[in-house]
Amino acid sequence: MFLPAEIITVLACFRPAFSGRTYANGIELVIGTLLARGRRTVASALRTIGKGNESNWSKYHHVLNRAKWSGLEVSRQLLQLIVATFVPSGDTITIAVDETLERRWGPQIRKCGHWRDSLSSSKRLNVSSRGLRWLVFAVVVQVPWTSYELALPFLSLLLTTPKVSETLGQPHRTTAEVTVRVVRWLRRTLAGFPIHLVGDGAYAVIALGLSCQAHQVVLIAPLRLDARLFEPPYRPLEKGRGRPSLVGAGRARGIIQDRNRGGRPLPRDPGGRAIQRGMTPPSFSSTFSRPEILPVVHVHGDVVVRIDPAQQLEKPRIVGFQVVG
Repeated sequence: MFLPAEIITVLACFRPAFSGRTYANGIELVIGTLLARGRRTVASALRTIGKGNESNWSKYHHVLNRAKWSGLEVSRQLLQLIVATFVPSGDTITIAVDETLERRWGPQIRKCGHWRDSLSSSKRLNVSSRGLRWLVFAVVVQVPWTSYELALPFLSLLLTTPKVSETLGQPHRTTAEVTVRVVRWLRRTLAGFPIHLVGDGAYAVIALGLSCQAHQVVLIAPLRLDARLFEPPYRPLEKGRGRPSLVGAGRARGIIQDRNRGGRPLPRDPGGRAIQRGMTPPSFSSTFSRPEILPVVHVHGDVVVRIDPAQQLEKPRIVGFQVVG
């Protein structure tokens, strides 16, 4: 197959992860998938590159179900390639994380589960759909042809429900627990780079924050407007009476009165601005960046994230993050 020299140079970065025969078949699948219209299946990819009548077509399926290659190694190569191409030397690497639902109904798909469908649900009605839930990580980059920053996905992990994990005989891991494992992998892969991990409220988890703190990764995730924040517990040198305290002194939340809502209290953000109902300030975040501080409220001025995963639900490996400022 004829390919421009620029594309060959990019694809050659992934050659060490495959054997010679698997690499050749995989390249044809990649090109066919990029050019295919409609459903991007193996058959559609082969028809696009003119091999719809290939007699030994099963060898292309073997790339996905039999050939020995590491998807994690390919993700590592892709992440390093994105960083080397789009992230200037010395800049912070911003990584967006979110889940997306791929609706599937096949009886042979063992890891399908029932998940909350954010596209069909509302505040009053929760709708669940059967499908595969992917945890997607993407690098936020700036490109010259637009003022918006784009998120380039490099890793997708499949999540399972507790019921499916029990059926498969595997230990169940929550979204936060899987993210903790990825944070460790990111630190090994991007050793020496400053990393910011940006997610929605599902990632404002103490265990995840402590793991990010231990691996020198800044976690940015919105807190609840009524979140209770505390200093680290005071540990005296001499043991006192009673049980030791689990938390320290409470942090001021800046409660105000909203006259338009019957005088009910609403919090202020750390800058003193009133937070009205329906506002979710993305800069009102839980940041784990200093080893001496547990979860704190911090206005992170250089990252403002707008999460819109519903637009890409039919493409499970594309994250719906967009950095707007």
